[in-house]
Amino acid sequence: MINKLLLAAAVFGLVLGSCCHTPEKDAQDYRKLTIERLAKSPKKYLDRRVEVTGQLRNAGSNYFNDLKLVLEDEAGRSLAVQPWLPLSVPPPRPGRDPGQRPRLISDYLGTIVTIKGSWTSGDQGYLLKVDQAEAFQRPEE
Repeated sequence: MINKLLLAAAVFGLVLGSCCHTPEKDAQDYRKLTIERLAKSPKKYLDRRVEVTGQLRNAGSNYFNDLKLVLEDEAGRSLAVQPWLPLSVPPPRPGRDPGQRPRLISDYLGTIVTIKGSWTSGDQGYLLKVDQAEAFQRPEE
């Protein structure tokens, strides 16, 4: 009887474990692409999860009034990126400990960034919607 219960528990565990998403599986769901490849075949990767690395910069004329985030490679090819963090935060109240401020888009501008997200299409064309972003370094000037 105990052997049957152990066998049933083991089978149940295998079935349950194989149907659920694990972080390792989710991390592999992103297709690693270059900016060049994604820019050349945007329809091919539409509504897919992608991972792309490049320098994040503002292609607009002003950070607050004309922000146009792009991820750019060394050759100047770029992809539009949807902002995923706030542009600014209010200052701390007087007399209060400022604590640690949240990350802002400006923290990533000018840095080499790996973005994991969804490649989508909208009114303004193709756009990378960010799920995760990791900044590596500011490029040499």
